[in-house]
Amino acid sequence: MTVDTKKCIKYILFYIGIISYFLLAGCKSNDQKLYPENLANAINYFYLENQNDKVQEELIKTLKFQPDNRTTLLCKIFTAASVCESNHYDSAAYLFQQIDLSSVKRNQELYFWYNSIKGLILFRQDQFSQAYNLLALTTSKPATDIRAIGLNERLMARICFQLGDYSKGIEWLLLSNNNFKKAGLSKSLAINNKILGRYYMTVGDYNQAYLSFKQAETELEKVNDKLELFYVYINYIDYYLKQNNLKIARFYANRCLLQCENIADNQMKTIVYNNMGEIELQYKNYYEAIAYFQKTLETPLDYTTAKVRNINAHLNLSRAYKFLNKPDEALSEAKKAKYLVSNSNQSLLRYQIYENLATCYNKNKLVGVAYCYLDTAMQNLDSAYTSVSSTTNAYYETKGELVNVSNRMEQLKLRSKWQHLLYMSIIGVLLVLSILAFIVYKLQQSKNKVLRELVKKNLEIIDEQKKSSQTVQKLTHSKKLIRNCVEAEKSEMLYNQVVQWLELDKHYCLNELSLEMVAKELSTNRDYLSKSINDQNVRFNDLINKYRIQEAIRIFSLPLKNNGQLKLSYIANQVGFNSNSVFIDAFRKQTGMNPAQFRSNLTPSE
Repeated sequence: MTVDTKKCIKYILFYIGIISYFLLAGCKSNDQKLYPENLANAINYFYLENQNDKVQEELIKTLKFQPDNRTTLLCKIFTAASVCESNHYDSAAYLFQQIDLSSVKRNQELYFWYNSIKGLILFRQDQFSQAYNLLALTTSKPATDIRAIGLNERLMARICFQLGDYSKGIEWLLLSNNNFKKAGLSKSLAINNKILGRYYMTVGDYNQAYLSFKQAETELEKVNDKLELFYVYINYIDYYLKQNNLKIARFYANRCLLQCENIADNQMKTIVYNNMGEIELQYKNYYEAIAYFQKTLETPLDYTTAKVRNINAHLNLSRAYKFLNKPDEALSEAKKAKYLVSNSNQSLLRYQIYENLATCYNKNKLVGVAYCYLDTAMQNLDSAYTSVSSTTNAYYETKGELVNVSNRMEQLKLRSKWQHLLYMSIIGVLLVLSILAFIVYKLQQSKNKVLRELVKKNLEIIDEQKKSSQTVQKLTHSKKLIRNCVEAEKSEMLYNQVVQWLELDKHYCLNELSLEMVAKELSTNRDYLSKSINDQNVRFNDLINKYRIQEAIRIFSLPLKNNGQLKLSYIANQVGFNSNSVFIDAFRKQTGMNPAQFRSNLTPSE
């Protein structure tokens, strides 16, 4: 080997060392900057669950030292977070509005925290679709903080549970469990297991529900968190009631009562009294049940919480009095619930109250009034279904977005792998060059080997491109399937709008009612409206005739003093038929007899 050759190799090795040093330094530069100590403490306390006072204390200490803009913005974000978790959701939302979003967006890390906490606040305000969208964004990027990802996945799970998608919710919670395990947050893991148990029970998997509750109980006993243990015991009560094991249910109810005395929380007491009442109802100790439900009414609470509590208490009291065959008392309690819910927009709760009132009036042999309340109950049930359908539609639109989010996550993972491979490849290439430089001086025959390596690499690149093309085709197919699902949801929503319009003010009784008129009223296209109705396996005329025949039957069922001996042609015209013969044919098709036969065989109302 000549002196020049040795020099060349030394220079090459020297440059390799320098480049390797900068590459490693570049990798380290991607590490997150540390937070000030007090701010780091505040974030830690926030993710330890139920430590909001300590969060506030540490944030105040942080702001005393005139922090930079990044730290100040983080303090504002976590101040809103702690206020939110102290059950002051509107105040938290107001604080969030004061944060300069333009400054936040300039920093990817700040934007992650911003979306995480805003998603939390929206969730607490029951704005599920918006919350889900924001929280999904936080899971589409490399995790700024694994604890935050764990909490965000828990919230997304609870949103899925609210929408009735239990399997998807359980999937999110299991992902959240993995992140909490990695972060070493055993208490957060216990709270997840408490929630998991609840929804395993909902889907009928009682063995898994019990295991989840037991895991939560064991961990919460270790940290002596009486508040969370209380809610585990409440879940045990429901679990054993469903298992018809009243003895153990009562045991846990007594444990909850003891916890209330230690914590002195009136809201918790009302929950226990309500559960005690449910247990006594199943034991058929109706007077004892009434005493517990009365206790829930007597326990002082703030106005908003008390209103919901009182509605449920009066409903439960009405149930108990019905079991005792005291229709007057049952009706009185149902009326109190109706008065309290009069200004509420909770359609499902209103349905329960009106359905209960209908039962009470029927017991009192006031069939006409009972029928009216039952009709109102069904309207509220339809309204509740429409509301859930609307939220579900928003959820599935978000679900479509999640497909894109998932794809972006995979791309980011691949990019991270490629960056790592790139660093290693550069070092490898430099090493190869040094070896080649040495071999060039020693062996000219190595050229063929290098060419073979290059050919192999090109073939591998072509193979990777083919695989990438196949992946893109699969994603395109997935998006088409999602679009089809959305179209089906829209069609069903339009059909529901048709039904609601027909029932409103009995529009189905209009004599000149046509598909064109309905399309115009709903501001839609006639053909699209017809398709939406046909998609539900029903024809427009059959749908109208169903309502008209029901209305005719209602008229027949009225007391004689109200309907007299009205002519069939008059009744046919009143319910929307232009022809008496068409009325008779439609009536026979739906009931199996003609109108005259139906009326003659109808038992007179009392």
